[in-house]
Amino acid sequence: MTDPAHGRDEFLLREYEALRAEVLTRLNELWQLEKFAFGGAAALAAWLLTHDLTTKWARFLPLLFLVVCGIRFGTGMYHLAHRSADYIAAREKEFVGPTGGFETWFKNQPVNETIAYSFAWLAATGMALAFAILPLS
Repeated sequence: MTDPAHGRDEFLLREYEALRAEVLTRLNELWQLEKFAFGGAAALAAWLLTHDLTTKWARFLPLLFLVVCGIRFGTGMYHLAHRSADYIAAREKEFVGPTGGFETWFKNQPVNETIAYSFAWLAATGMALAFAILPLS
């Protein structure tokens, strides 16, 4: 007969490894989305500047593109930073004790990178908004 505690621990260890791999994969996808959003909005603006427009509303396309990508980026980061990280931190504490592992340690660190990401998104969105509403000449 197998020890139920050992089976549970083995399951949680495998689940932990799978979740950490998923977090790393999703982070990579979100960083790619961010590059796509910034580059795509810039490309849209460049194209709009070099072509005659039939409607002034076309200048809102880069802003709309950034907003849609930003919502996806923000919700993905929220999921990773709160839901996934909280669950992983709880598993770490079960196995390592109250000090936990990386996720537990990371929660107590400054949010410098978060501030930098937020600034980049706000700056890009502000430029797209300015492109949409300010006259070109």
